[in-house]
Amino acid sequence: MCVCVFVSVCMSVLLMADIRKLLIDLLHY
Repeated sequence: MCVCVFVSVCMSVLLMADIRKLLIDLLHY
């Protein structure tokens, strides 16, 4: 159970980082 929660949190953080990176790339244009 703890592993599932940890994996879900990591995935959400990675997704947020990807979205942030995309937003930064769009702003640089």
